[in-house]
Amino acid sequence: MGKNCIVAQSGGPTAAINASLAGVISAVKSSDVYDKLYGSVHGIQGVLKENFLDLSEMNEDFIERLAITPAMYLGSCRFKLPDFDKDEQPYKDIFAVFENTNELFAYAITDRLAKTYYFTKEQMTDKQILPCETENSKP
Repeated sequence: MGKNCIVAQSGGPTAAINASLAGVISAVKSSDVYDKLYGSVHGIQGVLKENFLDLSEMNEDFIERLAITPAMYLGSCRFKLPDFDKDEQPYKDIFAVFENTNELFAYAITDRLAKTYYFTKEQMTDKQILPCETENSKP
């Protein structure tokens, strides 16, 4: 199994959030690091339920249109992760999904998944999280 990457988004539907997604898709497609890019449907809930779209095959026309389209292509959620110092289980579940799908890197266009960044700093893991930080994502 090759190396894979995941992207998740949540929050309000804006053109900026889809533009960020388009940028992630373009960057991953142009790199030779990852075999697949998966989009998590409905943010962190998609990760926990292993509900992914394969974004690896998106063509340039689609990516260009996505970059200027308001709304949220992958959908959103309002599920909030607990602080990991109070309840580690959801974070362990997330990393179990990453292990099962051979995810080595996650882009978080969401404060929901960004909290996992802080969890990774506390754990010994080869997984990497690139957070889009907000005040809500900090522990």
